[in-house]
Amino acid sequence: MIEMKKIEDTREQYIFTKMFDIEALNTRMVNRIDELGDQMNYTTNVRAYTTHSTLSFQYPEFSEFSKIVEEYAIECSIQMNSDYENHLTRLNHPFWKSLYIDTQVCGVMWGSKYASGEVAIPHDHWPATWAWVYYIDPPENAPGIYFPTLDYEQEIEHGMLIMFSGNLMHEVRSQEFDGYRYVVAGSILTNPWISGIQGIPPEDGPPKDGKVK
Repeated sequence: MIEMKKIEDTREQYIFTKMFDIEALNTRMVNRIDELGDQMNYTTNVRAYTTHSTLSFQYPEFSEFSKIVEEYAIECSIQMNSDYENHLTRLNHPFWKSLYIDTQVCGVMWGSKYASGEVAIPHDHWPATWAWVYYIDPPENAPGIYFPTLDYEQEIEHGMLIMFSGNLMHEVRSQEFDGYRYVVAGSILTNPWISGIQGIPPEDGPPKDGKVK
């Protein structure tokens, strides 16, 4: 039998924000979200129009954006590890960095279109390494992203990409506004078997034929 204990975590949490000026890409992503419409029928944590979570694998504009997100995830990972002196040895170890930081990929990506008053119920993206949200032209008075365990709401702006730990609970609270609140969101996963990593014995890697022996 497994014993589970819930213990309050007093560690600091990292929330990274960065502004991006990618207007042509923003327009293409919004047009695609409008074109696809609601594909999830309000069955996810996002109680608003939401696409499937495979956008980066299906459409070139989101594939292009996934590269931006992946580079940002690497930047955030380096900055977070640099914040503690004892963790600097990780960054200075080429094998560790190539295995756990440089291999981060955007595993899933979806788009959402919130109308006034619509919400996202509290949830996290565990077991993902990072969760992220990007905002395109949010209306005045549109809600930010709220972290209930921190009792903190991050205000949002056009072109803002937010990155935070995948196990950090977050939500969107109901608020009245005019227009639509467009969001592109997803998760970052660590994939240690990406080709190009040096020092991993071939027998320890994934099967070449994709079959489990």
